Amino acid sequence: MSEVWKNPDYVKRYNNVYGITEEQLDRYMAPLKLEAGDALVEFGCGNGEALARALDVVEMAAGVDISKDQLEQARKKLAGKKNVLLLESSFLHCRKLLAGHLFTKAMSRKALHHLTDSEKPVFVESAAPLFKKGAIFVLEDGIFDFDKSLLNEKLPQIIEEAKIYYGDSWAKIEKDFMITVLEEFMTDYPTWESAFKGGGFELIDRKAYSMFYGMMAFKKIR
Repeated sequence: MSEVWKNPDYVKRYNNVYGITEEQLDRYMAPLKLEAGDALVEFGCGNGEALARALDVVEMAAGVDISKDQLEQARKKLAGKKNVLLLESSFLHCRKLLAGHLFTKAMSRKALHHLTDSEKPVFVESAAPLFKKGAIFVLEDGIFDFDKSLLNEKLPQIIEEAKIYYGDSWAKIEKDFMITVLEEFMTDYPTWESAFKGGGFELIDRKAYSMFYGMMAFKKIR
């Protein structure tokens, strides 16, 4: 999947079809409760929409993305902003590039589902030393509100709910949606909770926006 992010046409289409709205941005960032002294990192920063808003508040922010084209757009969007670091890297290999920073907040939207279930705890444990005790990590992504082993059984229900959830956009995104659900690595809430627990985080909030999409907020306790 990472290869498609090297295709400028794919990136352009993604941003046109899936560009985040102000309402979605509000929902995504609200659980972070950003403050002036925060140091923030976003895994899968895309074209920098969320970072641009965060940098009006936080002390510094870093964005990690595997797409050179997305990062080029982010640099343009963040031009003139101070204390921002943008890194081209996979999630599993970004820790060394972020060494020397200690973050109080983290966020990721529609990105970490690209990690396999075996890679998810590896990512969290690798990234954990980058965070202060008490740091908050907000994950908004494709997450099943049922045991992932029931996916085939639940698929017809997922499709019917997705048609309602996406409304007029469904025709444009149906193919992408099915690839994400069936070929990428969406998982369930307990799997993510276990992965973060292994890295010293505890679950402090959780919301299911649909049976296939939701938010989890974690706090670093050790």
